[in-house]
Amino acid sequence: MKSTFPSLLTGLLIAALLPAASCAEPVLMSAGATAGAARPATQPADLATLLSNGLALRVAVDNNHAASAGVPCADLGADGAACATGRLILQNRGHQTITDGGWKLYLHSIRRLLRIDRPGFALRRLTGDLYELTPQPGSMRLAPGERIELPFVAEYWLLRYSDVIPRPYVVVDGAPPAVLRYNDTDDELRYVESLPADAQNNSTGNAPPVAARPDASRALPSVKREQPLPGTLELRGVE
Repeated sequence: MKSTFPSLLTGLLIAALLPAASCAEPVLMSAGATAGAARPATQPADLATLLSNGLALRVAVDNNHAASAGVPCADLGADGAACATGRLILQNRGHQTITDGGWKLYLHSIRRLLRIDRPGFALRRLTGDLYELTPQPGSMRLAPGERIELPFVAEYWLLRYSDVIPRPYVVVDGAPPAVLRYNDTDDELRYVESLPADAQNNSTGNAPPVAARPDASRALPSVKREQPLPGTLELRGVE
């Protein structure tokens, strides 16, 4: 009996301690989960604001006679085998790093974009002049001030600054579309990087306004230049 009583007492103590130990384990896991939750992911609205304020799109037109340079314009479906080459330039003008993932860029082009020559980016025509540009995972990481160039082939040609349309916008799942702030302008020099030397780059959109002024050498309206001539003129309708 003397040996049985201590054994019984020990068993009771172990049984009492086991539930406490099992209750302590979930507390440790919960603490770990709380530590992980202290690193919140970027919210959709915050990501849209970051992209809208920091990302800029510039367009450089390199060659309006790409077929003569060996580009297979006809094979790409260009009407009349006429196409141009250029670059879409994504630039980080903000203060935070911009990476791919969770967003898409929508841009307009008056010319049909036939191809993007940059791995990791998918271009899709939606309707009319609207295109969707999607960076694939691992394709882009832009520190402040850095840029990435996406060579493209477009149908026909881009001859003037006004051939490039402003106001591209980003879409983040769960947030409203946001226009790129740097491109939200009618100043074409803000988003057109360059045009070829043979382009008609004296766009009226960039020309200063011409003030009305009297000009003695200017031809007068035709009604003021009428002169009487000899003879008669007979007019008849269609019989």
